[in-house]
Amino acid sequence: MGAALQHHQDACAGSERVFGADHPDTLARRADLARAYATAGQAGEAVTITRSEQALSPGDPLTRALRQALAEITGELTAP
Repeated sequence: MGAALQHHQDACAGSERVFGADHPDTLARRADLARAYATAGQAGEAVTITRSEQALSPGDPLTRALRQALAEITGELTAP
């Protein structure tokens, strides 16, 4: 899973460099990275990334996607 995490980290860094931190593409890459962290068993890091996203309006489709990702990740944290 290390290679996948590195890929997502690189994608986030590249998107931020090209588009900026608050661009929807960058935020989407962060959501992907958060899911990759959760899949790798690093849910705490995933939650930190997902909760830090506040650049979009509440009605934006990407905001809903980020909230869904957070719900999925926190569900993994609280599952028995």
